[in-house]
Amino acid sequence: NVAKVEAGDIVVFTNNEKGDSQGAQGKGRMMVLINAPCGEVWKHLTTFEKQHEFMPHLQSITMYRHEGNLYGLQQTLKIVLKTVTYHVLQTRDDESHVLRFELDRSKPNDIVETKGSWVLTPHGERKTIAVYQVQVDSGFKVADFLQNFVMNYDLQNLAQALRRRSESGGTYTKSRQRSM
Repeated sequence: NVAKVEAGDIVVFTNNEKGDSQGAQGKGRMMVLINAPCGEVWKHLTTFEKQHEFMPHLQSITMYRHEGNLYGLQQTLKIVLKTVTYHVLQTRDDESHVLRFELDRSKPNDIVETKGSWVLTPHGERKTIAVYQVQVDSGFKVADFLQNFVMNYDLQNLAQALRRRSESGGTYTKSRQRSM
């Protein structure tokens, strides 16, 4: 897989099934090589107030809690015709460039479950391998083929967005992509 990533490919693995809610549940893992140092990529992953500018589907993100390396974030996404709001608790390790998140069950959420992580690893000179893992149970009834398509497509788009934002030094935005 590292050879594919080094060749510029985005490597995606998905596993979709019915969750505890009998709604669509997906698990995915994505790897991408970004031509920027870890610190640059990390900056874009952790500057949450600007993520809506480049992250697919993300309309807004608001911090409601901050204690040390723990952040509570309310995220609102527009997926197809549905707007979904949920809350995550995010733990960051700035030194090792690892970010973990899980659903904050103490808050109201439009989804049943989400948890995952981002791990950034230096690769050669001024390059980073980003690995993203996620598990989501939307609670929505969705056909398996559609769930598979959305998970694969979204992980590809997420990788491209982070790559473009990091490699552009922070100038890439979703609106610039649409106008191209």
